[in-house]
Amino acid sequence: MMKKLFVLFYFLLFFTQSYSQGLQELLDSSNEHWDNENYAEAFTDLSKAVELAEVEYKAASENAAFSYAFLLNQMGVRLFAAENFETAATYYSAAIPIYKSLQGEQGSDYLVSIENLALCYNSYGKTEDALQLYTYLLENETYQKSAGNNIYETYNTAAICAYQIDQYELSKEYYLKSLAYISEEAADYWVIVENLITLEKTWAKYEYAFKYLELLLTKFPDKEKEYSNIKAYYHRDLGLVEFNKGNFPRAIAHLKNTVEFLIPEDSIDEVSAIYALQDLTAAYSNARLYKEGFPYMVENEKKVKAHYGEQSDDYLIALSYVSLAAAELGNYKAASRYYKVAYRTINKLEGDSKGEMQSTFDLNYSDYMLKLGKYADAKTHAQRAFTFYRTNEKKYFDDLLFSMNFLGILFLSEGEYDKAEAILKQTLKLQLDNNGLENEMGTKIASNLTSLYIQTGRYSRAYQFLDFVLANDLQINGSNSLEYSFSLQVAGVLYVSSGQYDKAIETLKKSYEIRKPLVGEKNRELLRLKQSLGTAYFKAGKLTMAEQVLTEVLTDQKASLGIQNLDCALSQNDLAMVYYAKNDYRQAVKLFEQSYDIKKKVLGRYNQFTVTSLFNMACVNVQMGQVEKAFEYFKLSTDDYLYILDNYFPFLSEKERLEYYHTIKGQLSAYFSFLSRQLVDHPEYASLLYNTHIRTKAILLSESVKLRNFLNNHQDEKVKQIYVQWNAINGEIAKLDQTKNEGDKKVYLDSLKIVGEEYERVLNSLTQKSIKPKNITWIDVSARLNDGEVAVEIIRIKEFDFEKNEHSNERISYLALIIDNETKGAPSFIRLDEGFLLDSKYFNVYKNNIKYKLEDKVSYEKFWKHIAEKLSGYKKIYFSSDGVYHLINLNTLYNTTTSKYVIEESNIEIVGNTAEILNKKSTYLKPENATLFGFPNFNAKPDKDSHDTLRTSIYRDIFTAGVSDLPGTKVEVSNINKLMNSAGVSTSSFLSDDAHESNLKEITAVDILHIATHGFFEESSADVVNDDPLTHSGLLLANIKESTDIQEENGIITAKEVAQLDLAGNKLVVLSACETGKGKVVDGEGVYGLQRAFQVAGADNVIISLWKVDDEATQKLMTYFYEFYLQSNNARDALRHAQTTLQVDYSHPNYWGAFYVIGN
Repeated sequence: MMKKLFVLFYFLLFFTQSYSQGLQELLDSSNEHWDNENYAEAFTDLSKAVELAEVEYKAASENAAFSYAFLLNQMGVRLFAAENFETAATYYSAAIPIYKSLQGEQGSDYLVSIENLALCYNSYGKTEDALQLYTYLLENETYQKSAGNNIYETYNTAAICAYQIDQYELSKEYYLKSLAYISEEAADYWVIVENLITLEKTWAKYEYAFKYLELLLTKFPDKEKEYSNIKAYYHRDLGLVEFNKGNFPRAIAHLKNTVEFLIPEDSIDEVSAIYALQDLTAAYSNARLYKEGFPYMVENEKKVKAHYGEQSDDYLIALSYVSLAAAELGNYKAASRYYKVAYRTINKLEGDSKGEMQSTFDLNYSDYMLKLGKYADAKTHAQRAFTFYRTNEKKYFDDLLFSMNFLGILFLSEGEYDKAEAILKQTLKLQLDNNGLENEMGTKIASNLTSLYIQTGRYSRAYQFLDFVLANDLQINGSNSLEYSFSLQVAGVLYVSSGQYDKAIETLKKSYEIRKPLVGEKNRELLRLKQSLGTAYFKAGKLTMAEQVLTEVLTDQKASLGIQNLDCALSQNDLAMVYYAKNDYRQAVKLFEQSYDIKKKVLGRYNQFTVTSLFNMACVNVQMGQVEKAFEYFKLSTDDYLYILDNYFPFLSEKERLEYYHTIKGQLSAYFSFLSRQLVDHPEYASLLYNTHIRTKAILLSESVKLRNFLNNHQDEKVKQIYVQWNAINGEIAKLDQTKNEGDKKVYLDSLKIVGEEYERVLNSLTQKSIKPKNITWIDVSARLNDGEVAVEIIRIKEFDFEKNEHSNERISYLALIIDNETKGAPSFIRLDEGFLLDSKYFNVYKNNIKYKLEDKVSYEKFWKHIAEKLSGYKKIYFSSDGVYHLINLNTLYNTTTSKYVIEESNIEIVGNTAEILNKKSTYLKPENATLFGFPNFNAKPDKDSHDTLRTSIYRDIFTAGVSDLPGTKVEVSNINKLMNSAGVSTSSFLSDDAHESNLKEITAVDILHIATHGFFEESSADVVNDDPLTHSGLLLANIKESTDIQEENGIITAKEVAQLDLAGNKLVVLSACETGKGKVVDGEGVYGLQRAFQVAGADNVIISLWKVDDEATQKLMTYFYEFYLQSNNARDALRHAQTTLQVDYSHPNYWGAFYVIGN
């Protein structure tokens, strides 16, 4: 809509009569010619009139100025009508100053001329000058009043001018003001609305264009198709905003509208439709909504190929989306086809672009191969990408880290935990050194390490990383981000694994609430999250909720991914567990079997998840009465667990080994329970029990001793340096563990432990390369036994309740497996069914009879009689304890039938594992030197003041109650010293103030170490992973003091510190102290206490005590012991001889039975 020209019609009445008459005749003649379309004659007459008026104007005749201005304006009107705009403008420009001098700026003729000039300027391209004049008019009060509501026309025209010279804001302002002066009923109202739509569309302000379009369509709905592309671009903008926010489902909704509303016939829209389709497929891929997005991805691949060409980056990106989606949907045939096209296309490229594209596809293809369980192919492509990125690490640094992180995921999926951990840690370090960790990549790597530690049962380590991952994601991405949702999921899985079920449910629900609106209900990762939530419900005993959630998940996964998919396999397993708990075994076994088949195909046989399915299948078959099937599955799962143990265990620190062992210990215990139940019908199962037990028994101690022995004999200076640093760190940790550690001190201690574990892993990996383990069986042990020798392996069996799928704390039995050198077929066995009573009631009877020196008429019958009946006639019994048998000395049991103690009837040698018999020494070397500690000057008087700086009650009690002196130990050391000297053994004695902790720690290369002092023991918590039992027992030495200075020795040496001593080559450690044999008993692993610590430090044999001993009797016992030992060099025989000798004067075992020998 354009503004109409304003024409002035005046009669010239102000000139002289004769002149004015001639001028009027010329004007009338011009008008007549104009009306008759005789334009040349009209312009001739009007030009003559202007010339006459100009003469009078210059002569300054009366009223000549007004007539001249009028005729100039009239000429401008005629010229404008003839479209001679530039000439017309010169006449308007000449008239305006004359009108201004006559009327001022508020004059009507002046304002009309300005408006005509503005219209003229706009007509021949002087739009900026036109806009300046319109702006002037719109600010003029007289003009505003005279125009009234019709001023909307000027605002509209001015807006058009502003639009034409790209003044968006001013144009919009004038259009909006124009609408304010006109009714919606007027046709021009809708013209202006369309002008506004055009403005907003031109400036790509589609949000506003859409707003005005909606208004227009209320009046003219038939215009929807005409303006369809505005809707398209409006939704495109919204879609891209949501895409950049990570709100992919919302982005998808808008981008789908974009594709729908673009006008095919429009050439621009045709290209825009390709762009929109690219954005839409990217959104679907990021949202992982592959099923819904796949048709668009297929269409995108075709259109992008046609538009950009086969060699374009855009086409390869389109192929990456469609191939990835096909693989995720389980449409492997289509995925393979797209990948082939991609690689064929890439092979035609040259230079870096080829390597870059190939590497991008290699990582996607590797993930595709991983889904198919084709690990070799997956590794090949992932390694190729990694190799390419290494060609220019600076240029491709981020891609290099991405490829390394993926390799870590690949190894983790395959169950190669040591390789996964190594590369993920290397990736983490590179990221830390170059970019720091407080970023997206650092968080991803740390999150994958957290998952690794969860899978391997190293929960304390996982928690250390989890805190960082959660804090980092929250800070970087915000509390409502997709990334933070994933971190919460990892946290929830960890809480489930560590038994915090309510916390897990809360965390996983929060994660779900964040992610669902971002990715939609059918998203693959959302379904995985929902599956974790269902598992948490199951673990919490909320079976109805668990079944509902897991059924929904499995249904959606089958629909979107197909049945042959790892996601389905994991959900099948968890849903099967729910059916198992509800006693619906047929449903459970069906799902377990389906789950196992998929896991084995995708993850491989030796994967934690795969083996767990085997174990579950075994359990459910027990409940179904399918014993043979159950046995088959138990055997397979145990063999696979042991394979994982052999290949992964050696690379861990001791703490991590303990954590991992605890993750599979429950399954091994259930296996033992099953085999034990079947022994009557299947006595051959005793072979499996024996072999599995000796393979796993004391495995942690064995690995620790193996490491020490290896390092003590290693000649590499770098290895020795690492060893020294590791020992120093462990020494500092042991000191810090004696005091309370809070705030910064705790942070420091935790970080120190992490560093120590890193050193230990490096050293452990060296032993793995150098020492290949041999799997020993009972047949090997049997072959090593001499005539008259028998081996007894004790197994504490916690009965497994297969209906409840849990162990019973009260249904406990002990199994004695017995072999000699003539055993055929399988070991014989004795079952003691009163295990719970042995652990509690009967053990207390034994303790009290020892403590109060009473005759014990019960313990022999309960603990030994039934086993002894199978051992009649053997000259030597090798006995490997488990459970409560670690806490009693069999030699002290009294046979009421024969009125003899076991020590008088049998020759029992305690071994940690009967497999140790293979390494039994046939000859014993004479000791050359000895170091003796005794009669420490404790200097610790009772102090009732607070001792809050100390960590546990046992340390505080030492200072609160004080420590009594041991004068008898001075005599003991003196006697031993004389015996040693007379036998030609050189001695060093440390008494009184010299019996100090620092002197003990400096000892090396000593054959005999004798320590006569107080021992201490405090029961640790059940959490042996995080509450190290070795910090709860130890020895008291000279000058005890409460000190938090780790550089200062405090006279208290814990078992943890003892383990750092260098006792390589030591033949014997004698702990002539009370209760040095006490410690935390861990099923299958033995006692965590001083005895274990001295063995780790390198002691060949350790003599320990189980209870508080009489000072005088102990002096005599030790004197007898050394008399015999210095003759035979055999600690076991010497102690046995000393104890039977002491019986003559001290008949009750309280005096002579506390001590026994452990070791080789």
